[in-house]
Amino acid sequence: MENRSALPYHRFAFPSVDGQAKLLRCSLEEQIKYALRCCILTQRGERTLCPSLGSEIRDLLFRPMVSSMRNEITHRIHQAIEVCEPRVEVLNVDAAPDSSDKSRVAVDISYRVVETQKMDGIKMVLQP
Repeated sequence: MENRSALPYHRFAFPSVDGQAKLLRCSLEEQIKYALRCCILTQRGERTLCPSLGSEIRDLLFRPMVSSMRNEITHRIHQAIEVCEPRVEVLNVDAAPDSSDKSRVAVDISYRVVETQKMDGIKMVLQP
């Protein structure tokens, strides 16, 4: 298989992080983190032309955080990433009530980038 990281193509940041109307380059890792956040925060069916894109966790955030609900949140996030982001292999998803505010859910996702085999992760806090 050809080494894709050696191919002459560029990755661009969107939206630009400095707020100016110019294209900024970003790394594969940054691009994947952005795509994962979009996938998790987008409700399935919200995008008309891509109805299978997204997760179905928004309605779970209004329910009491018991162990079965934590399992359901991690399952839905894992499932959404598998559908939305083929560039990563999910290693672990953990969801727990946020320590500072019990109405929020802290999510920790560990993954491996398929192209580079580099392990990475993101942490985010979801709130209803």
